[in-house]
Amino acid sequence: MRDLLCVAINHLVKEKLIDLKSTDETKGEHFLKILGKPSKISWASIGFGEIRLTVWWGIKPELKDSSCSLPLNKNIKDALETACSIWIERKNGAWLQGKGGKYIFDTYCSKESRRDLLEIKEINPNGYQKEGMFYM
Repeated sequence: MRDLLCVAINHLVKEKLIDLKSTDETKGEHFLKILGKPSKISWASIGFGEIRLTVWWGIKPELKDSSCSLPLNKNIKDALETACSIWIERKNGAWLQGKGGKYIFDTYCSKESRRDLLEIKEINPNGYQKEGMFYM
């Protein structure tokens, strides 16, 4: 899931929707196709220069959208294929907090999507580190 998050962040940086060198407050959502699947990226400042970023990947037409990290559908499987969130550090440098799958939260992954996630080639971060210190 970390590479999926990197695809999303690279897009936001490229489109200048987030600035990883600034600790200014930021909030937004953006609908797009990620790796060929309808997706939504949402982000919001959470204090200390950090951003909470959420990716919904493989959105289905039945999606009941929300501003929360999970859809309003009674069963998430009716709304999308994959969901995940992470915290991005910006104050002391730019990195995704945690290593590997650690500290990726609000996760959901359908059986079909697991295979697709494994096929994602390694994504190179654009102006940040893919892994880094987690602050408590």
